[in-house]
Amino acid sequence: MTLWNVPEAWVRYSANQMVRSEVAFSIGHPGPPVSKSKHCEAGLRFYDEWLQRPIELCTRDAIVPPGAQTVQLEKRVSARGAVFTHYRFLTANGIPQGWWPVSPPSR
Repeated sequence: MTLWNVPEAWVRYSANQMVRSEVAFSIGHPGPPVSKSKHCEAGLRFYDEWLQRPIELCTRDAIVPPGAQTVQLEKRVSARGAVFTHYRFLTANGIPQGWWPVSPPSR
């Protein structure tokens, strides 16, 4: 018996094509769950056209530029799914900020 989620592990292993996109986002509080009783500080919420479903990633309020409405996403994709790797916010006048890694939230 394995502790890994097999479909998730397969997507992580097989996703090899890098794709970038820009989407409108919202910030929600609290963010997605990290464990049964803890949540991220904030959630970066957006709709992903490739996956055709809403997504929520952990983020922090301190890195969101004032007036930002768009985020650039970087993900690796395969026929079975996608793995988000990085994101960066665009300021209100379209200037990109630094890339932030998407990683499992710290517990």
